[in-house]
Amino acid sequence: MCYKFVVLLFSFWLFSKVGANPLVVIAYEDRPGPPHYLGEGFTPSHSPGITPDLLNLIALRLKYKIEYRRYPWSRCLSMLGKNQVDAVFHASFKPERLKLGVFPMKDGQPDSFKKVHRKAYVLYKLKGSDLTWDGKQFQNLDGVIGATYKYSIVDQLRTMGLVVDEAYNAEMNFRKLVGGRLVGVVDLENIADFMLSVRSDRFSQVVKVQPPISVKDYYIIFSHHFYQENTQLVEKIWNEIYQTHKNGDYEKIAKRYLKNLQ
Repeated sequence: MCYKFVVLLFSFWLFSKVGANPLVVIAYEDRPGPPHYLGEGFTPSHSPGITPDLLNLIALRLKYKIEYRRYPWSRCLSMLGKNQVDAVFHASFKPERLKLGVFPMKDGQPDSFKKVHRKAYVLYKLKGSDLTWDGKQFQNLDGVIGATYKYSIVDQLRTMGLVVDEAYNAEMNFRKLVGGRLVGVVDLENIADFMLSVRSDRFSQVVKVQPPISVKDYYIIFSHHFYQENTQLVEKIWNEIYQTHKNGDYEKIAKRYLKNLQ
C-alpha cells in the first residue's frame, strides 16, 4: 500500500513537471525605450511596448509563461551572465557578449532574420554647434561625447579615439550637454527623441544630426544555462520572432504603439 502511494506521488510529480508550462524569466531596462518598451522602474507598464507584447504573443503560441523583471541595463547583462535570469532584451551583438549569453547564430554570425528589431545610434548637439558627423567621421569635435553606460556604442566611439563620458541614461547626458560639460551625445534614436519630446522645455536647444552613426540589429538573448536546458524552446522562440516579421504580426503591434505616440 505504501509502495503504491509512493509510485502515485512520483507519477503526479513527473506529470506536473512535464505537463506544466515552462517559465521564462526575462529582464529588460528599467528606463523607457519607446515604442519598444514603456514605463520605468521594476514593474512593467500596463501598456508595456512592442517587444513585451510580441513576446507575450509568442508565449501564448508556444505555451510557456513569462516573468518580466526590470533593472539598469548593466545589471540585466550581469544577471544574464550569472544565470540569474533566463533572457534579456534588447542586446546588440558584441563578441564579448557571447560569454554572457546565447545569440541566434548562423555560420558564426548573429542571424539577422531572428532580430527583434533594428535601431540607430545618432549624434545630438546644441544649436549653433559646428560639430558634425559625415557618415564616416566626426568634424569639429573638440571635447567629450556622452553616451549611456554599458550601451554597445561606447566601445565603438572609444575605438574611434573619442573621449566618452558614460551616464545612467539619455536625460542625464542631455543635462550635461546643455550645461556645457559635453559637446555632443550619442544615443539610441528612439529613446533620445522621446526624451527630447517629453522634456522639450529643458532641452529645446538640442538638435539631432544625420546620418546615423551606427545602425544595429537587436536580439533577445538567453543565458547559457537556460539554453542548454531548453534548447528546442529557445530555437522555437527565435523562429517565431522571424515569423512575426514575415507574416505581419510585428507590424500590427508596432502600428498600434506608433499611433499612440503620435
